[in-house]
Amino acid sequence: MRHLYPIALVVFSLCVHPSAWAELCSQEKNGVVTITSKGCDERLAKRSSRPDKSATTAKRSKKKRSGKFKRYLKRKDAKARFSTTSLPPFSILKEIKYLSGPKAALSRLNEKITEKSQAAGSDPFVVVHYGDSHSRAGSFARTLRGRLSKGPYSPGYMSYQFPVGWNARLKKSSGWRRQNWLRNDIPPYGPLGIAFVATDADETLQVLLTDKDRPEGKTNITVFYHRADGHRRFRLEAGGRTLASIRAGMKLDSGKGGAPWLVRHGAYDQLAAVKVSVPADVKTLTLRTGEASEDEAPIRILGFLTQYETAGIEWDVLAIGGTSIDSVMKRSDEAIEAYLAHRKPDMMLIWYGTNSLNKHTFDAEKYGRRYRAFIDRMARAAPQAVCLAMGPTEFMKRDRECFLNKAQRAARKSKNSRKKWRILRENKRKRVCNPDDLINHDKRGRYRFPIPDILTMADWNEHKKACEYEPIEHTPAMVEIQKEIAHKAGCLYFDTFKFMGGRGAIKRMACDEKPYHAMLDLVHLTRDGYRHLGHGVADALDALTRTLDAD
Repeated sequence: MRHLYPIALVVFSLCVHPSAWAELCSQEKNGVVTITSKGCDERLAKRSSRPDKSATTAKRSKKKRSGKFKRYLKRKDAKARFSTTSLPPFSILKEIKYLSGPKAALSRLNEKITEKSQAAGSDPFVVVHYGDSHSRAGSFARTLRGRLSKGPYSPGYMSYQFPVGWNARLKKSSGWRRQNWLRNDIPPYGPLGIAFVATDADETLQVLLTDKDRPEGKTNITVFYHRADGHRRFRLEAGGRTLASIRAGMKLDSGKGGAPWLVRHGAYDQLAAVKVSVPADVKTLTLRTGEASEDEAPIRILGFLTQYETAGIEWDVLAIGGTSIDSVMKRSDEAIEAYLAHRKPDMMLIWYGTNSLNKHTFDAEKYGRRYRAFIDRMARAAPQAVCLAMGPTEFMKRDRECFLNKAQRAARKSKNSRKKWRILRENKRKRVCNPDDLINHDKRGRYRFPIPDILTMADWNEHKKACEYEPIEHTPAMVEIQKEIAHKAGCLYFDTFKFMGGRGAIKRMACDEKPYHAMLDLVHLTRDGYRHLGHGVADALDALTRTLDAD
C-alpha cells in the first residue's frame, strides 16, 4: 500500500486546491515523464538530452553491418529532418482518418500545392515515390495524384515494366540484360534500382507515349545512363530523324542542344544524362545502340524521365517488387542523392514494410535503426520536400502446399512457368476462401478429398485447422516504430494497416467484399483496392487540413 501514498497525496492536493489543475504540466525527457503543478519548466524543455547508451552498445555490436548503414547510424536518433517542420518540440496533429504528423508539414504541403496550382507557368508539383510492389502498381499513385492536382500528369521516371499501368511505357529488344539491386547483380543501378545493359549494336529501348490525355506542346525526355570510360555509343531517334548522338569521351557540359551532362552530388560524378524534346505528333522515342570496337564497354541505361511542358504534377514511382529499405541502403550508390538533387521534389512518399515483415525473423530494434537511417538519408537528400510515410499493409500467410492436389504439388516443382501457373490458378478462390467447396460429395474415401492421405472428414477438419491463415504478428509493432521515427523526422504518417481494418481484414477484402479489394495471395490489393487506398490517403489529407483550418 505504501506505493499508493504519493498518488493519494497528489489527488488530495488537487481536490483541496482546484487552481492547481490549471498549472498542471507533463513533460517527457529521456523516457522519463515529469508531472508538476507549477507549470512547464522552460529549462527542462531547452535542456539537451543525455546521450543514449543503447546507441553506443549498438555501435559495439559484433554483428556485421554495411558501411552505408554505419554512415547513418552514428546516433540512435536521426540527425536529419525535413525542413518543412520546425525543430522539436513540435505540435503533432491528432490522428484523423489514419493520418497524423507535424502540423508544420501539413501546412507546408497545402502551401506547395496551392502555390503550384495557382501560379501561371509555374513548375509542376514533383513527387518522388519510393516503395515495393504495392507502389509499383500504378493504380494507387494514379488515384492520389489525380486528387492532388487537376493535371496534366507527366509520366515521370520510368524503366522497362516499371511502373505498371502507367500513362507511358517502355519496349525493349531482346539483347538487353536487366541488372537489379534486389539480386546480387552488377552495380550501379541508378535511382530506381534497375539498369539495362547492352553489349551489341542495334539494340533498342523505346519510350511509347501512350497517354490519351497527353497535352499539346513538346514532351521532354531525359535519358539517364552510367558514365563509363569507353562505353558503347548510342543515339536517340524520333519522327524519322536523330535528335542526339552520344559517344564516350564527349564533353559533359550544361546539356543544351541535346548534349549530355553530369548529374553530380558532391564528388559523385557517375550519373550522366541527355535531354531531347519530342513534338506533339510523335509518339515514340527510340534509343539505339551503335557499332563499337572490341575494347569498348557495354552501355548501361538507368531510366527515362518523361515530362510534359504544361504538366501540373510529375510523379516518379521508384518501386521494385520484393524490395525493402535494406535494398536501398545496402546496394545503392549516390545516384539517389544526385537524382533527388536534380529533381528537387516537393513531396517524398515512402512506403515500405511488407517485405521486412515477410521474413522469418523480425527484430524490432534492428528494424528501427535501419528505418531511422533510411529516413535520415532521404531527408539529407531532399530536405526541402514534404515527407509522407505510409505503413505496411495487412497480410496473412500459411503453408504454400495447403489444399493443393497431387497435380498442383507436382506443378510447383515444374520449370514450365506458363503451365505451372495455369495449373496452380485452378480452384484458387475455393482453396483460399472456402476449402469445403473442394470436397467431391459424389465420391467416397480418398477420392472424395483433393488432398493426398486425407481419407475421413475428421482428417479433413484437422487439415483445415492446421492450414488456417495467420496474420503477421509484428505488424502493429512496425507501425509504431515507423510512426515514431517519421514524426521525429518531420513526416506525415498514414497507418495503412489500420485503414484496411487491422488483423484478418485482408481475407475479408479478398473473399467477402465485392468488388474484391485484395488479391487471393492475401498480400497485394486489386486495382480497386489500390484505388480505394489512394482515395483514403487523399480523404485523410483533406480531413486533417480542415482540422488545421479550424484551429
